[in-house]
Amino acid sequence: MKLLDDLKIKYYKFAMKTFSIDDKNFDELLLKAGIRGVSSTYLPVVFLTSIIVGLFLFILSLIIFNIFYAIFALLGGIFIIILIGVLYPYILAEEKSMSIDENLPYSFAFISALSSANIAPTDIFHALSNEDIYGEMANEAKDIVKDTKVFNYDIITTFLRRARITPSKKLSSVYYNIIASLIVGAELKNIFYEIYERLMEDRRLQLLGAIEKVEILSEFYVVACGMIPLFVVMTVPVTSSIGAILQISSSILGDPRLIPLTFYLWVPISSILFMGLVYGILPKDFKLNVSLLDILKEFDEPEIEGIKMKFKWKPIHFLTIFLWILSMVFFALFLIGKKILMFGAGDFLLFGTLSFTLPFIITSYWQFIVENQKEKYYPVFLNDLTMSVRSGMDITKAMQVCARTNYGPLTKIVKNMAVQMSWGRPVNEVFEDLEKTEKSIITKRIASILKECAVSGGDIRDILTSVTIHAYKLSELKREISSRQFIYVVVIYISFILYIGTSYIMIHSLLPTLLKTVQGIGLDYYKNYLFQGILIYSVFSGVSLGILTERSIVAGIKHIILMLIFGYFAFKFYIGG
Repeated sequence: MKLLDDLKIKYYKFAMKTFSIDDKNFDELLLKAGIRGVSSTYLPVVFLTSIIVGLFLFILSLIIFNIFYAIFALLGGIFIIILIGVLYPYILAEEKSMSIDENLPYSFAFISALSSANIAPTDIFHALSNEDIYGEMANEAKDIVKDTKVFNYDIITTFLRRARITPSKKLSSVYYNIIASLIVGAELKNIFYEIYERLMEDRRLQLLGAIEKVEILSEFYVVACGMIPLFVVMTVPVTSSIGAILQISSSILGDPRLIPLTFYLWVPISSILFMGLVYGILPKDFKLNVSLLDILKEFDEPEIEGIKMKFKWKPIHFLTIFLWILSMVFFALFLIGKKILMFGAGDFLLFGTLSFTLPFIITSYWQFIVENQKEKYYPVFLNDLTMSVRSGMDITKAMQVCARTNYGPLTKIVKNMAVQMSWGRPVNEVFEDLEKTEKSIITKRIASILKECAVSGGDIRDILTSVTIHAYKLSELKREISSRQFIYVVVIYISFILYIGTSYIMIHSLLPTLLKTVQGIGLDYYKNYLFQGILIYSVFSGVSLGILTERSIVAGIKHIILMLIFGYFAFKFYIGG
């Protein structure tokens, strides 16, 4: 290791002797990006590395190809390395800025809640620096603590310094506002609360702006995945029929192979593109972290602090056994090609696959519902806890009172916390466990404040009041966003129903007339692809709705199941049966 360190130092020194560069603007950029270094060291190393890489590619290309390719490799290698080296700090600074802006209102909810109890600013930022859930704002807090405790800067000098080097323009503006308010003698807790109020309103407007962009994308999605496939299905037989009547070869629009390409390629690709864009546009403010591991734990032995407990049968275990036996029956009918009533081998394959995966689908969606319900009850629970504490109870007694109230799926958690506190476990440890185990980002943020209120030494009543107000604001914000998104859920469902209705008209009216003049392709060909189109559209539209409404694939399960069942039986018994 020492040899490598010595070689690295010599390499840096040689680069600095070869290229003498000093750029103050780039120094500031490196500070904002969090890169430890200065332009007089960073840029020479980038330039020297680019030349070495370029020469290596030149020699390699000269051996393999010729001098023309070698010169191209030399110039290309130098250009690419310099481009990467120069752009890297910009990209890093932009990522940090986005993380800060995304977490800024929630960080100031944390700061405002603790400052309401007259806790010292350094202690507040020290507490914030330990909360990874606030992303880059935690790192900003670490820098503030370092400046005040290590370098002994006063709070105004610290904020002034951070305002100059933070990558976020919004946070820089907040720092300057704090400095201006402190200079005129405003109280710090009032400053933090006013900033929190303004940031939450700004965040609300940003979220609504993101929803407006998604609304435009949703309209394109309905056209791309709902209308275009129907247009293709109608155009192909019409074009083929016209070509047959006029005895001329039809264009590509009359080629029947266009139909499978539309359903197997166009619809999936358009849906995946839509989901990717929506996932990128919608922020993570209300995301639920329900993972596959959490789902599989429902089928495993319970575990408490790493110790495997005795296995207990749950309803989901009996349901799983029943559905898996049923899936084996369906797979057996598929393999022997048995036909029962109007259901053939393909239907049994679909039933078998659905029966096999249904336990995981039910479990994952049930967990999603539970987490959503817990989010809704948290403001109510916090309000009751605050009222109890304000009436004169300590937090342990107040928690025991709350444990007697029904908070839906949150009740079990409240009772568990009350029991732990009654046994004498420190309150901050109880809330710390809550922060670790909960999957909702909203809940984690609330728990992070509750955890600090127990060890801060301030007035817990003021902190709880602030947290309760924050929880209600988050709940109202989520409700407002959900109401804006609901209209596009309805639009996608209407497009699905239109698809089914159009399929009925085509199979029973349009196609039988048009196919009389077309040789070689029968009505069953179109029936088959219209049926497959319903299944494909159900799956991808359901997933898209989950991403659109909750930024989660799991949230789309109910839409997938509903569309699949309705589409399948509508086609089997009414449209093409």
